[in-house]
Amino acid sequence: MVKTMQPLIIPRKGHSISRKQVNPNALRTLYRLRDYGFIAYLVGGCVRDLLLKRTPTDFDIATNATPGQIKRLFRNCRLIGRRFRLAHLHFKDEILEVSTFRAAAPADEVDTDTEGTGHGKKPPRHLRRRMPFAATSPSMPLPTISQIFRLLTTVPG
Repeated sequence: MVKTMQPLIIPRKGHSISRKQVNPNALRTLYRLRDYGFIAYLVGGCVRDLLLKRTPTDFDIATNATPGQIKRLFRNCRLIGRRFRLAHLHFKDEILEVSTFRAAAPADEVDTDTEGTGHGKKPPRHLRRRMPFAATSPSMPLPTISQIFRLLTTVPG
């Protein structure tokens, strides 16, 4: 049985991040996902940069919406990737990356027939990609935001 991790949501008084610091396209994306009943979070380097009072270079979003649901919500969406589908939302001068919470894909979302291999067989070996063990290990606990922040603020230089 896989334990699900609960997000650590820090109340507004507990951090210095303001909505004014977040890219307007990222905010609109978060609001649209929320308005349609999905959960969505800013994730990755943008959160780290905002906590360290730096200007983020890009904004990534994680959601419980499936790639197909994201595509139906956003006209400017292109799905990329085979094994783990990502949604790229194209705006005038930027691309937002939206990923789903990692879990087993439902049977109706799995594309078993890839590029002419036929009959649901595995793709040829040269087309398969393997993730590094550390990225897929369920026994490896993920650090909390406070642990990351503590680590980043104690590093000299």
